Amino acid sequence: MAYQDVAKNIIKESIKTAVYIDENALEAYEKMPETPSAEQALSVELTKKLRESNIDLTVFKYEAQKYKDQKNYVFANKDLVLLDWELDGEGGGGLSALNVLHELIEMRSVHFCTIYTNTEELCEIVKEICSYFCGVDQTMAAKFMEELTLCGDYDHDIFKSALWEYAFTKDSGRKRGIADRLRGRHPQAFDVVKSNFLISAAVINGKYIPESNPYKYSDYDLDNQIVVVENMLIFVRNKKVTKAENLINEIYSRLSITDMGFWPLLGLEVRNKIRTSDAFIDREIFGVPSKALAYQRDRKGNDFSSYLTEVIVKHLSMHIESTHLKLPNELIWNP
Repeated sequence: MAYQDVAKNIIKESIKTAVYIDENALEAYEKMPETPSAEQALSVELTKKLRESNIDLTVFKYEAQKYKDQKNYVFANKDLVLLDWELDGEGGGGLSALNVLHELIEMRSVHFCTIYTNTEELCEIVKEICSYFCGVDQTMAAKFMEELTLCGDYDHDIFKSALWEYAFTKDSGRKRGIADRLRGRHPQAFDVVKSNFLISAAVINGKYIPESNPYKYSDYDLDNQIVVVENMLIFVRNKKVTKAENLINEIYSRLSITDMGFWPLLGLEVRNKIRTSDAFIDREIFGVPSKALAYQRDRKGNDFSSYLTEVIVKHLSMHIESTHLKLPNELIWNP
């Protein structure tokens, strides 16, 4: 079986539930109007097509207070989130969507998110996501700007555009040229920004920064419009171009052709194996009498919970050791 086929099967097994979040969505209890909006029609089409793929979809019409009150319920046991970038309306800048992403990552239970947008500038949204998840919060950003201000007069506009360009080019020669140009214009200001060009680019360009608990993206792919933050794979897609019936296919096809896909997919394959296999705790342990457990509880005291966790982790480790994983073999023989 080819690597792409294994990747497809892993993703299909990983995504069983989903939620679509849009300020113009049509929820399940609402009647379809005679002239539905594009988002309302998409709500119905997504529900139908994902059901055909055995994926249960919840449609959530976004309102700020409603979302705040119901977000834990909305995201509970969801594998995929379909998130509208323009939650604040056209020209809103994506702040609400970024805040939702931040909360999703904090929950650590959702592994896939597809950003839907009306704009054709998909790479710019990837950059916005990367700058938001550049690893700093607003307090850290304020300190950085204060330090930069102490450098005195520097060409702010040149630094803004040059740093943004530097942060999102992977051409080492081009990076050196930009760095040399900035160093020549203002050595002192360059000494401040050179420690982290992406953070500097995000802060100087006035990009959205989280209030607290910052996360750092681990990888991105502008060609395929993918960002990896913590354990979440984020895909950026155009609403008008991406058809509902192709949604899952686009996820695995794009992920399988980028070099960032292997480790997230391997982790999901392990999770799928555990989720669908027999109980990983040896049956013999179920025969341990309650008196023996009570004895260990009295002996271990506050460490009893940690003791049981160690037992479970050991059994899980033994279970994983005997698990046959398909993805590594296909990576070797079918790169």
